[in-house]
Amino acid sequence: MGTPGFTRSTRAEDGVRRAGSRAWALALVWREPAFVVALTALAAVLRLYRIGDLPFGLHGDEGIVGLEAHRILDEGWIGPYVRISAGFPAGSLYLIAGVIGVLGDSVFSVRFGMALLGIATVPIAYVAFRQAVPWRIALMAALLLTVSNWHVHLSRVAYLVIAWPFMEVIAVGFLLAGFRNGRWYCYAAAGVATGFAWYAYNAALLFPAAIAVTLCLRFLFGRGVPRLREAMLYGIFALSALLAAWPMLEYARDPKNDFWSHHEAVSIRSTQAYEDADTPYQKAEFYAGRARDYFDAIARKSVPDRADGLGVKPPIDRVTVILALLGVFIALWRWREPLYALSLVSLPAMALGSILTFDGIYRRTFGIVPFIMLLAGSVLGVLWEHADRLSLPVR
Repeated sequence: MGTPGFTRSTRAEDGVRRAGSRAWALALVWREPAFVVALTALAAVLRLYRIGDLPFGLHGDEGIVGLEAHRILDEGWIGPYVRISAGFPAGSLYLIAGVIGVLGDSVFSVRFGMALLGIATVPIAYVAFRQAVPWRIALMAALLLTVSNWHVHLSRVAYLVIAWPFMEVIAVGFLLAGFRNGRWYCYAAAGVATGFAWYAYNAALLFPAAIAVTLCLRFLFGRGVPRLREAMLYGIFALSALLAAWPMLEYARDPKNDFWSHHEAVSIRSTQAYEDADTPYQKAEFYAGRARDYFDAIARKSVPDRADGLGVKPPIDRVTVILALLGVFIALWRWREPLYALSLVSLPAMALGSILTFDGIYRRTFGIVPFIMLLAGSVLGVLWEHADRLSLPVR
């Protein structure tokens, strides 16, 4: 017969253990949502704090955005593209018009819509990456995106380019979900988001190209999916992207709109340096020099941009650059995984936006940012995983 005091003590200890176990299980269930909420809150603080005052003043391009938003309020639909200021897609103007319609005219109103897209990109990126990688890697990638000087800066000004990575992470999330569950509607949603990316920024056309290359690689080297079904799903994706982009395609193919004049005006093929390169070797040397200049500008020696204000210092800090370079090796090791394959394709593909044009070096390659942060976050996430495995169990 046991001692009464001992029995009461044992029952109390068992109750504490059960309560602790339930609390730990609950913490594990809510761990990821809590992290996402915390990151979103941090992203909001960084992107909204004194947004009407910092950066100082209203740049001319931001003013044009405000004027075009007013045109939408006055006229309604103005088409998928506007020709003012050399021309740019009008997609995000409709969001800004709605904000101005509600909040009235102010620097804050013009910038607020783009800040919202920048904030929303963070949790959506986490959810998208989480479809393919462990939560620690997704968390580290989203954290780096949250505090990225490049992303924060362009979230705080009324430059429509911030919608580019926003549409990217939506498309990637649906596409990776489609890879996992094989549902046709995930491929359709991914296609729509990919097609809508063109309405974000001129250079965002590089993203559908990177997606197309990745899907071709997956079709050729992927495993486990019947080829006919895979081809049908990819067809649904392509058709959805085509339908979403159709208004812009119709606009671009109409000669009177002179759509491609903007691209020709900023092409390096129109520069004297390109014309001076006569032989194929000189042309190759010219392009190699452009690639070196691009890497230097984003990672080593910044180039000030008098339009968007970037370039006072490199938009990616050296630690993140080193982590991303190390992350390339992880991506090469896991190249059959679609998210890493897309990252490897996106690095050179989206760099072309700056390599093949002059000026706007940090805007025309902005779509690369989520993938750089994924590669850098992969290193931190893997280190975290290994640290957990090596740590001693807590008693």
